[in-house]
Amino acid sequence: QLLLGTQSMAVYAVDDAQQHLCCLHGVEAGKPFSDPPISLDSSTSSIVKAWRERREVAVGMAGALVAAPAASAANAAQRSMLFAPMVLGSRALGVLAVMSNRGHRF
Repeated sequence: QLLLGTQSMAVYAVDDAQQHLCCLHGVEAGKPFSDPPISLDSSTSSIVKAWRERREVAVGMAGALVAAPAASAANAAQRSMLFAPMVLGSRALGVLAVMSNRGHRF
């Protein structure tokens, strides 16, 4: 996290039923966290968008606060977020989420 200057990082994987993205590992301000599963039917989740479209999704601008996926207090003030799909061949396995409280970080 120090090398990237990030506040939080998380790895989400699609469940066996192909219904949700589940947080397998999350670190925020140096402490572990976990999010509830995110439905793959979500039309508002940038994490799901990255998984569905199999492309990176960057969110946030300098001075603008954006809604972070995790429900913790430290994630409430994220200014930059990057969601990158983890793909093996044609199969999307999950998403890597990286968040920073600095604008234009990614």
